[in-house]
Amino acid sequence: MSDPGSKFSVNETQHRFEWHLNGQVGFIDYKKIGNRFSLLHTEIPPACRNRGEGTAFVEQTLRYIKENHFNIIVLCTFVQAYLKKHPEWTDLIDPHFRIKGFNDEK
Repeated sequence: MSDPGSKFSVNETQHRFEWHLNGQVGFIDYKKIGNRFSLLHTEIPPACRNRGEGTAFVEQTLRYIKENHFNIIVLCTFVQAYLKKHPEWTDLIDPHFRIKGFNDEK
């Protein structure tokens, strides 16, 4: 679960979503093109791993993207793994982007 002292932010200068928690910073690097965010890489500080913080961070990131009417291209394997477990967010995936073994045509 997410710690109540955590804070989500968008760092447009460094092109990343950030998750601040107890002096630690996790991030998802992105590249924004038009109405899409390409999610490139996720880093969660070791002290925050295996506590649900990575999951909470991805959820907050996807919530921000959805609320602001963007689509995503998911190159980050951490976010891909999250989406495989939480298909309720797959409507955010750019319709021209496919994740092998995930949203392939049947």
